[in-house]
Amino acid sequence: MRVPILARTPKIVRKAAIASLCGLLLSGAAVTTFAGTPTPTPANPAPAGSSPPAARFYGAVTAQGQTAADGTNVTATSSSGATCGSVNVGDPPASDGNYVLDDSGSDPTCSAPGSSLSFSVGGESANTSAAATVPDANGAIHIDLTAP
Repeated sequence: MRVPILARTPKIVRKAAIASLCGLLLSGAAVTTFAGTPTPTPANPAPAGSSPPAARFYGAVTAQGQTAADGTNVTATSSSGATCGSVNVGDPPASDGNYVLDDSGSDPTCSAPGSSLSFSVGGESANTSAAATVPDANGAIHIDLTAP
């Protein structure tokens, strides 16, 4: 009996692959396939001198005990009060009560590894499912948000 490849792939590897794909889609890249090998093709090349976000946060959003409605604003703020990123629930590549937010604020407290971030949902302070800190290396971090 043949077992599909995804069934044999560890869950963490599948999550990493999905997070990477989300990163490609969020950056505006298209994926072209030639001879079975996917090649990312930027739709809009990044401006000279630009850098990738310090981190990408993603997860489910709950407000008032229910899945947050698409269009609800999610904002990440640094310990100095600087806005590090803002997005609406359901904005692509996220959907159905989820968010994907790039930490791309220009304030140094938005990008310094180990810096703490706080999140708000619809203007209300949100609890996080894990510590919201800027990682040592760029990457996608799963953090679910819950607002009162």
